[in-house]
Amino acid sequence: MARPLARLLSALQLVRLSLALGAVGELWFAVLLARSDPAAAALPVAGMTLFEALAIATVVAIGLYAFGASLNDVLDFRHDSAFSPDRPIPSGRIRSGQAVIVAMGALMIAVSSAVLLGRDALLTTVVVAAVILFFNAAGKHFPGLGLLLVGIVHAGHMLIPDQSPVIMLPAWLAMMHAVLVRAAAYRLEQKRPVITGQSVLVLVLGLTIATGVLLSRGRLLDDGLWPGSVPFTKTLWPLGAIVLFLIVARLKTRGIPPHAAAEKLLRYGSLWQVVYSIAWMAMLDLWTAAGWLTLLAVGGFAVLLLLREAVSLVLRPPTYRA
Repeated sequence: MARPLARLLSALQLVRLSLALGAVGELWFAVLLARSDPAAAALPVAGMTLFEALAIATVVAIGLYAFGASLNDVLDFRHDSAFSPDRPIPSGRIRSGQAVIVAMGALMIAVSSAVLLGRDALLTTVVVAAVILFFNAAGKHFPGLGLLLVGIVHAGHMLIPDQSPVIMLPAWLAMMHAVLVRAAAYRLEQKRPVITGQSVLVLVLGLTIATGVLLSRGRLLDDGLWPGSVPFTKTLWPLGAIVLFLIVARLKTRGIPPHAAAEKLLRYGSLWQVVYSIAWMAMLDLWTAAGWLTLLAVGGFAVLLLLREAVSLVLRPPTYRA
């Protein structure tokens, strides 16, 4: 029993399931927003039951994330052997060939599930997968470009169910949050190559272009980028979520080694993508949707804590001295 469980937990560690919660939250938000928008009634996601729509979104999100994480470990085998020998592949708990199968299987599951959301959703999923592939194959070796691609992937998640949502600012915030969190973690881990002024210039230029493209996709562009029925005082919800993240990030990373701080920053940064989604739904007075996202945040975080404890106990059991 212990051996199959160890293999399962090794596979979960390979796909970095603990960081996939943010991707799931982004797709849940997009699904719930589309279902609340009368103009999106023709989309496949609006014709399903809520359970079906959220289940498909979850499979697509986890599939894409697992694809990227597994592919990253396969391509970074030599680096991890030297600097992260406890990872599944360098430690020998999972072979490189098995990791490739996991990556390809995850991609196939994500793409085949996206088919159920319609042709446009399928094409968007394929584009996001291509960005993930390019990031792992080449983009991550150039910090400015790599950080930009990370942000594009997160924004892309929120365009899978509906490519022209009623408001695009949530996708923009998801992109910016992912970039800044990953950049901070990159610096904490002292990764190479270092982030230079040229890298920052490439990143800023890329984010400016991506911002223009994103905001031009929103259907409110003709009447302004803000829903007329929503007072600007409602911005306190997303702004409050941003301030709260800064406080939590500071408290959780203070006084601990840089590598551990980077890991915590990434974990809470992923969770906060769901928190932002809750704040946007509260701003739009979509309280039922906010409730579903709150359930995802609480339940998902609890499950991930249990998985982390299980990984520690099974894969790194405590030792005792007489």
